[in-house]
Amino acid sequence: MDGIPSTAFIGIGAIVAAVITGTVALLSVVIAKDQKTSEFRQNWIDSLRIDVADYLGYFMQLQAVRLNCKATGQNFEDFGGPGPELYQRLHALFIRINLRLNPSEHSKLASKLKELDLIAESNNSLEQAQNVIDLHAEIMVLTHGVLSDEWKRVKSGESWYVFIRYLILMVTFLFATVFPVIYMNYVG
Repeated sequence: MDGIPSTAFIGIGAIVAAVITGTVALLSVVIAKDQKTSEFRQNWIDSLRIDVADYLGYFMQLQAVRLNCKATGQNFEDFGGPGPELYQRLHALFIRINLRLNPSEHSKLASKLKELDLIAESNNSLEQAQNVIDLHAEIMVLTHGVLSDEWKRVKSGESWYVFIRYLILMVTFLFATVFPVIYMNYVG
């Protein structure tokens, strides 16, 4: 106790209290940001799930209309029913889905969707029935993979958040273990 006056510990205590308060404030901000990001990701997951389901459903409806046209001998382009409207919905969903996908992470899904969209644009989609069934199944599997990966991100949090969380835990641990040791060496 000869080297450090006893009043210095009051100042050190105030500094430690300020560091702890700052740490708690930083942690609160990081948690709030992570929760908001997770909320946005969850909305993205839900929207992608709905859009892919609608896209595949509209595609199958379009196929049914084309099959009906073929069975009745009508030309699809001349058909005044729901065909053109279905194709417009289908293409709008195709664009929305592709705008949601990250080209570097989701290139396989985007490629399969593009294949299906090209089939939808063509007049020979009925002749490619097996290819359509295969693409439909592949899109479902790829979509499940994307949704699963994104859900894992939501559950674990953003990588930056995880890093900050562990950093704050380490700093708190150091303060909780090192400061008492230093204090005991000078007081005791």
